Amino acid sequence: MASTLVHLTSIERLSVQHGLPHAIEHAVAHFPGAARLGAVCVDLPYYHNFPARLVEHFRLSAPPAFPWAERFHEEDPRPFAGALLDAARAAAPGDARDARIAFAAGYLVHAAFDQVTHRAVERHVAEEGAAGDPLPAWHRHLRAEKWQSLYYHQRMFGEDIAGRARYLSRWRFVDHPPRALAALGLFTRGELPWPAAVAAQLGGAFPVEPGRALRIACRAVWGVAPAWPLMAEWLSGLVQFGLLTCGPLGRVEGLGRDAAAAAARPERARYYHDPDPARGVDFEALVEEACARSARYLEGAAARLDGGGEDATAGLPLVAEDLSGRPLDGEKRTSEATSVHPGRR
Repeated sequence: MASTLVHLTSIERLSVQHGLPHAIEHAVAHFPGAARLGAVCVDLPYYHNFPARLVEHFRLSAPPAFPWAERFHEEDPRPFAGALLDAARAAAPGDARDARIAFAAGYLVHAAFDQVTHRAVERHVAEEGAAGDPLPAWHRHLRAEKWQSLYYHQRMFGEDIAGRARYLSRWRFVDHPPRALAALGLFTRGELPWPAAVAAQLGGAFPVEPGRALRIACRAVWGVAPAWPLMAEWLSGLVQFGLLTCGPLGRVEGLGRDAAAAAARPERARYYHDPDPARGVDFEALVEEACARSARYLEGAAARLDGGGEDATAGLPLVAEDLSGRPLDGEKRTSEATSVHPGRR
């Protein structure tokens, strides 16, 4: 249940190991919460009514349809990416524009990671189904993502991340204090401390400029946009998930404190690195491929921010795939994939 953290740490890894275009690096440095929010924004609908989603997970009940998640994941991502960048370019120079740029950058990295890594997830889902695994396909999808993420972050941070409160700081998406709190003098300008950010997010605070950019882009592409209260509810659900995974109950879903024992569980470790060369599943290699693709996307985004054109895809070298890595066929997709793996991507 830690797969969302791959997206939350992806832009951090990209910045350190690959570097970012100057305008984007500046924006992400000043608005890291907006970048993290962009990196998970299209997954937010999966966290609607999170307590119900949690019950469904443990009861193996089929979750409902998530119309906004279907739009985000199963349609051409290029118009939406272009609309996010146009929303950033239209903002007044300064904090508003930087926050929107950081948000758009997070989305582009999410798109690249989804397109690349979902191939391995879906391979596991199909092979396990053919072998007679009794779990529903959507649950097998979540299981593969969970173990990939846990082993990946164990290598990144040198420990099992599940159940460790210090990783809660990565679930901070509010860069500056809500205006009401700032007006009362409770917080000074600057990144909001993570306990206050978590409290604000649970209380219904959705960052203003990322929210505006998201709504502008949705209207540009689909003619409708999620309401502010709905987006706030999504974000609250995501933060509840973060609290759960970083708290004591998160240890139940983790690798355990004995890393050697965890690595000795081939039925788990194979999701991260399968020793069978015929299968060739190496999640670290997929992450490197996703980072390289992200870097190309961000270079294109920087070029579009500098000029671009009227075409929403101008200057954006996005691969013609949806966010499951499927080639686009030019037609609006149905929810077929959602019935197979509707979990948190």
